[in-house]
Amino acid sequence: MERSISNVRNHNQDIVGTVVVLRDITQEELLQRQLQRRANIDSITQLLNRQAFEERLPRFTLNAKSIAVCYLDLEQFKLINDSCGHAAGDRMLAMVAKAMQACLGPEELLARLGGDEFGLVMCNRTALSAAQLLKQVSAQVAQQVLDDKNCHYKVGLSIGVAFGRAPFIDAQELLKDADIACIAAKAKGSNQIHFYDDRDKELTYQRNAPKWAVRIAQAIEDNELILYYQPIRGLGAGSKRQRMEILLRIQEPCGRILAPAQFIAAAERFKLMPEIDKEVIRKAFLWLSLHPDLWPDHCISINLSGNSLGAEGMVEYIAQQQGIFDIPSQCICFEITETTAIQNRHRGMEMLKQLRKLGFSFALDDFGSGFASYGYLRELPVDYVKIDGCFVKNLAVNAKDYAIVKSIQDVCRVMGIETVAEFVENQDIIDCLQSIGINYAQGYAIGRPQPLANYREQYGIEIAQSA
Repeated sequence: MERSISNVRNHNQDIVGTVVVLRDITQEELLQRQLQRRANIDSITQLLNRQAFEERLPRFTLNAKSIAVCYLDLEQFKLINDSCGHAAGDRMLAMVAKAMQACLGPEELLARLGGDEFGLVMCNRTALSAAQLLKQVSAQVAQQVLDDKNCHYKVGLSIGVAFGRAPFIDAQELLKDADIACIAAKAKGSNQIHFYDDRDKELTYQRNAPKWAVRIAQAIEDNELILYYQPIRGLGAGSKRQRMEILLRIQEPCGRILAPAQFIAAAERFKLMPEIDKEVIRKAFLWLSLHPDLWPDHCISINLSGNSLGAEGMVEYIAQQQGIFDIPSQCICFEITETTAIQNRHRGMEMLKQLRKLGFSFALDDFGSGFASYGYLRELPVDYVKIDGCFVKNLAVNAKDYAIVKSIQDVCRVMGIETVAEFVENQDIIDCLQSIGINYAQGYAIGRPQPLANYREQYGIEIAQSA
């Protein structure tokens, strides 16, 4: 019941009575519970759905000393759907869910993640105990028979398991590892259980890389590559020029954004990086040409991959695009990683020299990650050094990192090279960088990556002041 109370007053504002209104909200409460259940519960299996499972994982495992996160994939399910229809497939899903649930206790949480995939988390079990329970679950599922008209089918389970112990438990990461382990289980054969191993990532990469190569080529053709940017802020008192690094994403037709970590390795393996770099250059030059009021107070940094460094026709392409969009070269800085520069030392050196003649500047990225950093600084024609984030992120609390960053700054100052610190995540780091004399900072404390299309909206005031 919902209750509301109001006082009744006379003309002198004295309380002379009270009105109580009671309203039966039973139906509303029932409807609210039904809606909440529909949002969290899979209608076919009556298990948690993926969203509810992932939301509940942290709370469910909060006080666990160990957890085993499992990814379970039904075998032969597609055959049932194709041969007997989706109604028969739904019945098999319900049977399997009931059989699995019957094996579990209060310290296990089961969910349907979608399609023929299930998620399971087990708390406070040893690896051996978890394996024994999963064998019992697998055996129960194998006993389920769909006997429907002309359809007579059984299903099996491929199970991937990721095991974690307190205090190093991240259930969401373990779920990803369990998914990878499930792929490894399928590779072993039918009805297999596989515990996650770091080597499984390579297996997954090898299986998925060709698919990614096709997907990347399609993304280039369909104009699905989009540009993001991350601001780079000057730390000196007189620094007024706006700088930013151009970052790459793929935007799928459904709107989902794919980060480079998901596709760059495949692009490098299948030699697609020169085409990707060309498209990034074209889009970045186009964007800059549409905002001539930003010249020359802005400079954008564009990454060049190892495949592109010294690639035939790359210098000519960059010069052609500059001519088409008629942008000043001082607005562009190309970034190459230290490892790329070392591995492509001879053929890349000539390309850098040719681009410098056109007026472009260069930054050496991830400096300090290589094995001969200072020696190569004398040879490479770079204007900026971007200090590897592994030396920066603990700068404020690690004396060794502070000394390393200071030594890099001292050498670069003598050589006339400006410095950029990466992974700058808080004000304490910024204060340390300023005391050392670092020229620029980049990281979440400066600004997170944003779509390049939103740049004016994000920095409109700064642009208006500097224009």
